[in-house]
Amino acid sequence: MHPQVEAYILDLEPERREIAMLLRDLIMASAPGVEEQFKWKVPFYGFRGALCYINNRKQGLDLGFLQGYLLSDPCGVLQDRGTKQVRHLLLTQKEQLFSESFQQILQEALMQNEQKGGKGYSW
Repeated sequence: MHPQVEAYILDLEPERREIAMLLRDLIMASAPGVEEQFKWKVPFYGFRGALCYINNRKQGLDLGFLQGYLLSDPCGVLQDRGTKQVRHLLLTQKEQLFSESFQQILQEALMQNEQKGGKGYSW
């Protein structure tokens, strides 16, 4: 684990820390070659380009997909919050990480990055 990512996660309140650790593990295990960095004071994850980030917000943990506008989001769980490209998934319970919609979104985001071959947001 990247030392700054570890410090970021350990600094969260216990319930959010548990969600963040599980989320991080799921992202890192989602495809061979997923990388972890600490940018702009939050954990970032890349797979053939920038993929997503975790941000602690007042309402919960925000999982931001940098190319989220390309995702189909059949369950309507992603929020745009006024951005052109980034789409956000607000996480407040660890059970959300085991939902079919979460798994679909993560896999689709990985496929989008793979198809783009690293084009898009720099990593």
